[in-house]
Amino acid sequence: DVCSPDLAGGRYRVAGHKLAMAQLVPILETAWVNNPAHASVIIRADERCPWEFVVAAMNACQKANIRDWSVTTREAEE
Repeated sequence: DVCSPDLAGGRYRVAGHKLAMAQLVPILETAWVNNPAHASVIIRADERCPWEFVVAAMNACQKANIRDWSVTTREAEE
């Protein structure tokens, strides 16, 4: 799963869909239930993304019992 904070209102992109945090946690929980041994998340953000959104995504992973997550950067889109 790929989770990218979207600067427009603190939404997250998952599989091409924009989600609020309240929608993100249940999706992550379902991913863990369906595949507990291999559920993983990549959190991507550029320099414009406030750190609080990245931290919120990390916390969502922990709430969903997903321990295999990482944070990566990407170049800003122009």
